[in-house]
Amino acid sequence: MITKGNVSSSEGCTNNTTVSLLKTHPLFNEMYSAILSVFQAETIIGGWVNGCDPVFKTPVLTRLDLIK
Repeated sequence: MITKGNVSSSEGCTNNTTVSLLKTHPLFNEMYSAILSVFQAETIIGGWVNGCDPVFKTPVLTRLDLIK
């Protein structure tokens, strides 16, 4: 997922302009659906990252907040 700015993270990831949602996340289907809905509605989301994706070197999305 591409962001509009750098992701604030102390994880030391080398790519901070995107975040990864891992398929192993227990709420992957729900979070992915929410991301698609937000994209379609052109609204803003927030969230929390923890760790770095070993392949893409991006922060890993662990929580997703839908913002009105």
